[in-house]
Amino acid sequence: MNPATEMQRVIDDFVSRVTDLAKRAALEAIGGAMGMSSSSYKHRPSSGGRAKRGAEQMEAMKAKILRAIKDHPGKRSEELNAALGTTTKELALPLRQLVADKLVTTKGQRRGMTYYAKSSKS
Repeated sequence: MNPATEMQRVIDDFVSRVTDLAKRAALEAIGGAMGMSSSSYKHRPSSGGRAKRGAEQMEAMKAKILRAIKDHPGKRSEELNAALGTTTKELALPLRQLVADKLVTTKGQRRGMTYYAKSSKS
């Protein structure tokens, strides 16, 4: 192999490793500043987009939310998050689907919106 080509390969490998280390160090520094441990955040998928939840995961989440609404009617999404240990981002789509499927009704608007399970007697 040509010495110049070999040298370029070594340099490219070195730059790649240093870049990866710098990214990891930056993520740990940001996580530390936000009070997160390095295990509490995940690297985004290499495709650059967010990973989608599967149908089974979505149905399980909807069932869990519906159960919580039946047990605690009239709760706002923030209160449901606290009860379920979820985030608003995780809760938003399944909640919208439950409302669209007419399994859950709402009262109020925006942050004051409360959720109620639709009675099965209807």
